[in-house]
Amino acid sequence: MLPANFPDAPINQRIVDTFENPQILYDADTVRGFVQRMADYITSTFDGNFVLMGVMNGALQLQADVLRALYGVDGVLTETIRVASYEGTTRGELSIVSKPASENIKDKTIVVVDDVNDSGTTLKAIQDYLYGEGAKEVHSIVLFEKPCAKYPANFVAEPLIDNDFIVGYCLDCHGLFRNLDYVFKVDGLR
Repeated sequence: MLPANFPDAPINQRIVDTFENPQILYDADTVRGFVQRMADYITSTFDGNFVLMGVMNGALQLQADVLRALYGVDGVLTETIRVASYEGTTRGELSIVSKPASENIKDKTIVVVDDVNDSGTTLKAIQDYLYGEGAKEVHSIVLFEKPCAKYPANFVAEPLIDNDFIVGYCLDCHGLFRNLDYVFKVDGLR
């Protein structure tokens, strides 16, 4: 049986079957408001002529939604970057596994977009890489940031009050559920 506040959709039964005690944290309208906050920050901080760089795979949907919300902003290039930190199931050293074109980095202002800032180590590794490649400025904006983040983002649409495991819009569990338009938290897997 679906929890009372879950939208009636076939995928939601899979959520109930997969997770312990799923609870909607942010509904679709609230998530859209967070995306608009990110776009508003960008338009008030940068005057165009920057690179909007999404951290894959989590920021794929977010980067597209933020880009659409920047309608009318001139000179926005888009790029992506992918960072890996796992070898099998063991967390290892961070490495850039998919790099943006160097001509889109050197002497450019880069706005890195990511879904969630857990510890900050991914954003820090990306920032270090981009500066090493000659970026003029690097700014990070995230949808969510957990309190345990050692390296905070420059802009956070919604700071989280705890370190719960969250899934949904952009946020996956084993590669699934990123396509939802809402975010839920869980106590664990079944």
